[in-house]
Amino acid sequence: MISAEEGIQLYTEAGLSENTFYRHAREKKIRKILPDDRERGALYSKEDIKKIIEYQKVKSRKRLEAIQAAKEDESKTDWFNENDLPYLLVLDYQMYGISESLDLSISYGWWSKNPRICRILYNTQDRKDIWGYITMIPMVEETIFKLLRREMHERDIKPEHILIYEDGKEYTIYAASVVIRSEHQSHLRGLIKSIFNYWCDQCSNCRISKIYAYADSEEGWHLIRHLYFAPRYDIGRRAFELDLGQPNPSKMITSFQDCLRERERVSSKLEES
Repeated sequence: MISAEEGIQLYTEAGLSENTFYRHAREKKIRKILPDDRERGALYSKEDIKKIIEYQKVKSRKRLEAIQAAKEDESKTDWFNENDLPYLLVLDYQMYGISESLDLSISYGWWSKNPRICRILYNTQDRKDIWGYITMIPMVEETIFKLLRREMHERDIKPEHILIYEDGKEYTIYAASVVIRSEHQSHLRGLIKSIFNYWCDQCSNCRISKIYAYADSEEGWHLIRHLYFAPRYDIGRRAFELDLGQPNPSKMITSFQDCLRERERVSSKLEES
């Protein structure tokens, strides 16, 4: 049993008010003891308080999940195709201006070599309304390190530098760009997951070992740190690496790693049989 002050503190830490605490006590959701039949100095069941707080946490989590699911229904992801090009350019112009936008003579060659490097996020009701995109390019590490050291710029990437996904091969990835409208930032997680899902489910016999990124902006730096990329100061001050063979605190990365392990387990069983 604990005092009202202690119970109210637990409620406050859980985002519940003092009024809610006393209301739950009046409704007998929280058991209490009255010393000497007096209201003053009442003690309250800590077990009941913790149960209510845990219930509220579960309720809040389910509400957030429902909101997130509703948001995801508003958007879809898909691989870029030629018909998306004008609308991708509109997004780039609006986000960065003409000088920093896509150079079609370069990027079109990338997409032609490997159509599975640019994933777009768009309005479910209208594919022309593109909200964002992410470009993940499979390349040999030597080329990626040149990019991270800035010995080579992204505009210098040629189709022959880009690998295509083939069964039985291992790949390192260069995260070239992540672009998303600020008002649709909440959909970024789903966009990234859609690429992980492809690598795990559809690129079934190829293996992604590492993802490299260059923190070119403050937003990029925060995303890199959010996914727990490790700094590679030996390569460059802004160079980061995500080793998918190492434990990672990110739930999204852990889920992807679990998927890869399950795929390998099933594959081993099939080979044994």
